[in-house]
Amino acid sequence: MKKQHLLPHVWQWVGLMALIVGLVLSIVIFVPLVIRGNYGISGRMTGNEILGELGYLLLLPLSAIILCFSREKIEDERIAELRMKSLATTAIIFVILLIIAPVKSFFIVRLCSPSFLGKYQLLLGHSWWMLFVYLLIFKISYWVQNKRYSDEK
Repeated sequence: MKKQHLLPHVWQWVGLMALIVGLVLSIVIFVPLVIRGNYGISGRMTGNEILGELGYLLLLPLSAIILCFSREKIEDERIAELRMKSLATTAIIFVILLIIAPVKSFFIVRLCSPSFLGKYQLLLGHSWWMLFVYLLIFKISYWVQNKRYSDEK
């Protein structure tokens, strides 16, 4: 049997708590600051900006890493295969997004104002979102496979 380098299942709870705290801090503090255009204007970071960045730029990626690399309750060959298929699907999605990125950028630059572009880049320009796409694909396929298995019994 291959040795897997995954965190214990208990770490999924730690990842979920980090995700919830990061989402709350991001939605309540960071996103409104960016949308209003008040983010980083003074040159010094305010307490709200620090808390918002803590949620958005630290806790959300950290929670994604913990959730992606922690075991399920029962970790077997079927789960390993699902992980590989999910990883391959995520890679295909992001390669397609990278291919169409210049076209998307061409139209966004011509259709949107510079202030919107800065906000868009700050909120959605990070590559760690691919971890959540992988996690979503993996969890949905895991749920579907378990549903099929329970229906067969």
